[in-house]
Amino acid sequence: MATFIFQLIAHILLANNDLRAFYNLISSNRSYFALLKPLLNEMDLLGTARFTNLTKLTHLAIKYNCPPLFHLAVKYGFDDWNGGLTFACQGGHLELAQLMIDKGANNWNWGLNGACRGGHLELAQLVIDKGADNWNRGLAFACRGGYLELAQLMIDKGADDWDSGLTSACRGGHLELAQLMINYGASCWDWGLGSACRGGHLELIQFMINKGAKYWSEGLRGACRGGHLELAQLMIDKGANDWNGGLGNACRGGNHELTQLMIDRGASNWNNGLDFACGDGHLELAQLMIKKGANDWNESLISACGGGHLELAQLMIDKGANDWNGGLAFACFGGHLELAQLMIQKGAIVDDNIVNNQCIFSPQIRNYLDSLSNHS
Repeated sequence: MATFIFQLIAHILLANNDLRAFYNLISSNRSYFALLKPLLNEMDLLGTARFTNLTKLTHLAIKYNCPPLFHLAVKYGFDDWNGGLTFACQGGHLELAQLMIDKGANNWNWGLNGACRGGHLELAQLVIDKGADNWNRGLAFACRGGYLELAQLMIDKGADDWDSGLTSACRGGHLELAQLMINYGASCWDWGLGSACRGGHLELIQFMINKGAKYWSEGLRGACRGGHLELAQLMIDKGANDWNGGLGNACRGGNHELTQLMIDRGASNWNNGLDFACGDGHLELAQLMIKKGANDWNESLISACGGGHLELAQLMIDKGANDWNGGLAFACFGGHLELAQLMIQKGAIVDDNIVNNQCIFSPQIRNYLDSLSNHS
């Protein structure tokens, strides 16, 4: 009975096009998804459901390695094969990666980025054989995830951006990879300090300090971004004093306590804080920045659109934002259809630049824009 009820709820959500609730339902527990598989295999049960966020549906298919769910997304119009390849490689799903390739995916560097980020050597080799050659980006992702074998493969292929590798290793908390990058020539101790503070890795923080890091404000910004109060205080005790930089990063990270600490220390760049809060979806901090005096509504509207935060975009509009074209461009680039539609309703102009340059990561939005009569 529980299985039947669960499948019925999922069916109703899909039929009513409530993909967000559907996503939350089956993402909450892997066993729930197993219960749903029989329904997903019965495509006819979905009737005339119309999906507005096919990317999320595809991400679910990749997350749970479920080809039937992928085929469901394709049935309703998903065609971002390169994006799908990236996530399939990141998730380690060879079958789905091959499906994306069969459908037309050909951005092998995106696939390599995904494979290195997820730590999947076989998939990295697959896209390398296809033509991937972005070794430095792959090295950074491998260092961030702590994948020594993949990092060495990128080095053997020609990667040589040791400083990016070091900062990525520090961010992920991987001392062995940090040391490897130093052995090859990395020397950006201050960047490493900031990344280690952002990740909250005390051992690597001390390692960078021992190497010569002394730009404490870089560490402060990293600690504020990562939400690490004790590390922020450590950087302050050492001499950090970039309160506005800390404020922006605290708002971006959504940390109220660190935001208040920066304010108490003397931060006063409220517009910067508002911009970051809107870009990363932190409504309460956005309201705090407004209360303090922030008033750059257009810049924050653009950030909210780029981050996909409808409530914050609407708040900026209510406050007086009217840069519809800027909002549209960032909504399209970020793949946020609902926000793109809102900007168009408000008066944004759809032109060839928007369609051809801003929709490269979202074929679904491009198809929608192509259907509009005011595209010129």
